[in-house]
Amino acid sequence: MRAFTRYKMAVSSTATDYEGPTKVEVQLNADLKMYQEQLDAISECILSSQDADVTDFIEVKNDLQQLISITKDRILELAKERLLQSIDTCDDKKKFEDLCIDKSAPLDQYGDLKGMRCQAPLKESWGTALYHNAMIHNRLEGGDGADFNVTVLFTNPCFNFMKVCPFFLEGRCKFTSENCRYSHGHVVSFSDLKPYYKPDYSNISVGTRCLVKQPDELWHEATVSFIEIDKVVVKFVTQKQDAEVPLADVLPLEENFNSSIFEDLEDDIDNEQSKDEEHEKVQDIEFNDIRQLEESTANRIGEWEKHTKGIGSKLMAKMGYVTGQGLGKSSDGRLEPVKIEILPPGKSLDACAAMRESKNRPSKSHIKKVTKSELEHSSSDTFDFLNRTISGRSKHAHVALDPMAKRDMKGDLNLQLFSVQEDLRNVDKKLLSLGQSLGRNQDKDSAIYSQIKQKVTSIQKQKEELRHIEKKILSKIEKNSNKKKLINF
Repeated sequence: MRAFTRYKMAVSSTATDYEGPTKVEVQLNADLKMYQEQLDAISECILSSQDADVTDFIEVKNDLQQLISITKDRILELAKERLLQSIDTCDDKKKFEDLCIDKSAPLDQYGDLKGMRCQAPLKESWGTALYHNAMIHNRLEGGDGADFNVTVLFTNPCFNFMKVCPFFLEGRCKFTSENCRYSHGHVVSFSDLKPYYKPDYSNISVGTRCLVKQPDELWHEATVSFIEIDKVVVKFVTQKQDAEVPLADVLPLEENFNSSIFEDLEDDIDNEQSKDEEHEKVQDIEFNDIRQLEESTANRIGEWEKHTKGIGSKLMAKMGYVTGQGLGKSSDGRLEPVKIEILPPGKSLDACAAMRESKNRPSKSHIKKVTKSELEHSSSDTFDFLNRTISGRSKHAHVALDPMAKRDMKGDLNLQLFSVQEDLRNVDKKLLSLGQSLGRNQDKDSAIYSQIKQKVTSIQKQKEELRHIEKKILSKIEKNSNKKKLINF
């Protein structure tokens, strides 16, 4: 969570780099002007009033003076905070430049690099190296002097492979850095880093090229069309549409910025956007029941390939299958392979099905024995039963349950109760995890939200059924216990 907080602060640095008055400051200045006008009007009323009782006017005047004083203090506070943030940015830049000067400095000098803002190169298959604002996340071991590698997180990601995986920051991403669609940190050489680019908002004008933050947390290239006090109207290059955005969500580009990278990757953006929903769905799906996995470990998918070269498992892994999870794109399919049945040769499927049914059907002699015992039991006289019970004779032993059988029945009930309570605990864990997923997906109109909601409803029904079963088992146990007490009595 500490890394997540540090990254969020670095991402919001674009807003803090804006040195002009913020929206709150503009509003406070307008309020201050209004309060001052009201104070002047009240003062004139007091001077021109011929009534002896002007106590109410004096109270209003005092309140306005106090309000003006508080507003001025707040404006001064905000201006001071903005100035300190600007100084911190300059300190980061100076610190980075000082570190880059002495390449032969000992490694101890580079110890405190986490959270430092910089510019990192992005080199991909098309061969273009483009520098983006980033934050140093970690220093990798090895290297001498300034010749070592660091992992950086881009604070203004333009594509999904630059966007930091939120599950990685929280320490619970199920994918490796190679398999995850988002970034787990970009590895670059420390010597290739440049000082942090501080945006210059004073030179923004109509026609200025910039990056604009969108609701998908990606920064898209646009051109400024109109400028207001704290907002701008921009026209996106790829989408060809206008939008009004806060000035804090705008990053003016440097003059030497090469925008051809966006034109080369337009198709990649469309493909990635179509796959985003699927990836988020896979990330939010919870692990399968542990007991189910434990039961299937004896016969897991692909286990037979330990005797072969394992070509099938390798092909499945390339297609995205993760060992131990279910089949399917959502990893919610079967966990065990299809069971193999050896059928007798030369027999049709109907004959095999008939043989299977006859094997499971009870024998006729068993049915006859059960029927005969039931008839004998039903023909017993009620008075004979009472006489045997009162006299305490042992003739009723053939109809009473054996003590060992009673103990086994009680043990079965306890085992059933334990199993149901274990299922209830697992269901509660799933509900808690799905509740956290709902908290992360606040958009109630999205497909992911509706899917998670359906899962919650289904699991809640399952929980109610388990509660009902638990209640019945507890009732049986209590009934048996009361019966035992009556017999002993």
